[in-house]
Amino acid sequence: MIVSGKIASLFAKPGFVNIDYLVKNRIYVSPSVILNILAREWRRWKRPKTISLVESKAYDPTFGYTEEGGSSSAMASGRVYGCKYPCPENGIAQSISVYCYAYYGTHNLKLALYDQNVNYVGECAEITNWTSTHQWYTSDFVDSPSISPQDYWLCFRSDYIGYYLYDPGEPNQAGDAGLDYSDPWPSSITWEDYNDYKISIYCTYVTIPVVKVKRILGDGLVCVVA
Repeated sequence: MIVSGKIASLFAKPGFVNIDYLVKNRIYVSPSVILNILAREWRRWKRPKTISLVESKAYDPTFGYTEEGGSSSAMASGRVYGCKYPCPENGIAQSISVYCYAYYGTHNLKLALYDQNVNYVGECAEITNWTSTHQWYTSDFVDSPSISPQDYWLCFRSDYIGYYLYDPGEPNQAGDAGLDYSDPWPSSITWEDYNDYKISIYCTYVTIPVVKVKRILGDGLVCVVA
């Protein structure tokens, strides 16, 4: 058995395993050893604390619309707005970002994720510094909900009037409905109105590293394979 230190040295960088190297060189280890190394190295990897939107895409993938829309639409207090986008793979949702701004002053904003049937998946921490500044507003999820390849509704609501940006989208891609700001996020949402909008909102997530192992008959050892 190869000691864990030797295996760790084969990693191209913390958090990423060079599976091709292990397979090409026929390096055999027990499942528990390689899984422990994967878990340890994944926890060590940290992305920079302050990075731009373009740089962040090099670390964490997104789904949604990351462009600043060319049109704006009014937001009313007491209503929830959502836009549907496809998630391409399995992962863990990290945050939601929306491009919007308050009409005046400093107010509050809530963000949440719903599945393709508009059933609740998870919510982000409340944003308490939503202002008239035109910019992206981002908040991390309170928990870390799992996501899978399907459509999701990215939702937002505010306690004051404001505006969000959008570009032309697919038929009924965006929806809105009545929901008091003080109420908790409901288990499901029934949209009352629809728009053909592609709202400037997106979800950032991390992929789940998957390692498959194949048992080699006769010697009780295993080989890590992609």
